[in-house]
Amino acid sequence: FAMREYDRSVDSYSARLSTLRERRPRTAPEDLGDLEADIREARVRLDTVLAGQMQTLTAADSLGLDVADRGDDLVQFLTMRAESQVGRLLIADSERDKFAAQVRDAERAGTSDSELASLRTRARLAEQRVEGLVASLRMSARMLEQVGIETAQYRQVIIAATGEVTGDILDIQVALGVIRDLLQDGWAWFKDRAPTIFVRLMIVFGLVLLFRVLFRIGWWLSRRFNRPQLSQLLAGLVGRLLLPTATIVGLIVGLWFIGVNPGTLLAGVGVIGVIVGLALQDSMSNLAAGMFILIYRPYDVEDIVSAGGVVGKVRAMGLANTSVVTFDNRVLFIPNRKIWSEIIENRSAERVRRVEALVKVSYRQPLEQVFALLLDVVKAHELILDTPEPSVFVSALGDPWIEVKVWAWGSTDDWWTLTTELPRAIRVRFEAEGIETPAAPWVWPERPEGPASQVRKALLDESG
Repeated sequence: FAMREYDRSVDSYSARLSTLRERRPRTAPEDLGDLEADIREARVRLDTVLAGQMQTLTAADSLGLDVADRGDDLVQFLTMRAESQVGRLLIADSERDKFAAQVRDAERAGTSDSELASLRTRARLAEQRVEGLVASLRMSARMLEQVGIETAQYRQVIIAATGEVTGDILDIQVALGVIRDLLQDGWAWFKDRAPTIFVRLMIVFGLVLLFRVLFRIGWWLSRRFNRPQLSQLLAGLVGRLLLPTATIVGLIVGLWFIGVNPGTLLAGVGVIGVIVGLALQDSMSNLAAGMFILIYRPYDVEDIVSAGGVVGKVRAMGLANTSVVTFDNRVLFIPNRKIWSEIIENRSAERVRRVEALVKVSYRQPLEQVFALLLDVVKAHELILDTPEPSVFVSALGDPWIEVKVWAWGSTDDWWTLTTELPRAIRVRFEAEGIETPAAPWVWPERPEGPASQVRKALLDESG
């Protein structure tokens, strides 16, 4: 009696499901929601009846009743229903994707609110249909597993439709099936779109190459006619950034040409820029300092500078640091923010630079003679400039000598040569003229013998 009741219920709900499904194409959009609700209710009731029938047959078999024929009929019905559910689920999944794409296109196209609302309703109903079929197929698979029927193919379809990675993926057959389907779908997608992809890639690559060539030509012309006027430092930096910038511009134009929204692309780049800026604050401060250095140009390539605690010749500047070659031929990379935050001394900024020499002479020497000799030495040197005029003056009255300073002017390029040669020339001239200079403090005369008072008197006489 119970089995006959189950059979009548199964037949009744199956017939109701078929009738409701046949009405779907003829139903107005505003009535689809009610129809889908009726279909879901009939599907759930049928699943409940089938589950009860399975439990009843299992209980009867445990009591020793002969229900083999009934069990075979139920397994056959569940198998046929599961296969039908797979087909319906695949169709519903395709419709869901189609409606979702239509909604996205309509939102971008600015479709009217009423039409957009209708599309969103259809998309929501398609999503509910998929969810209902997934639940029903999952129940059918569980009941078939109870009687030892392999259901890996059904669980594989469920994973593909929902995108949810559940415990079913641990089944090796399910996992292999999912991977196989992914590979097949990927290969089919590639075959269908390979020509289009190739053409679009060639367009993007061609535009990138074109912009690189145009940027090179433009840069060559600007350097050829020296327009605009750029410092060597800025010119070097622009030359290094030229090709990367051309590549980025060509890539953006190429993507826009093949249909990618440039606004979205630039917004994404902006978001990435903010994230990178927060992660690399020190690097951003170096970049900002480098921009200020390029704007105000406190030094240029080949200038001798004292910056960031380093003295040397500027070789190049990047966005993050400046490379300086010291006088003992070491290459130092100084962060731009360290240079900009401290005093910058450019020793090559002016074409003329002063050279200083300090001379110590005895109090017994006539100052007029010393001044005349020093001026003669300075004016005779071929690297000393006549204008500004050199000057000689007493800078300090020491004990036991007079300090005389010589200021002379020469080309900045000759500054180091004059700094080393001028003292030597003065010394040679003093020796030739017999000008007396005091001994260095650490070079003591021969120590006299005798009491301390005599030694002290002898030292004073020796120093004059």
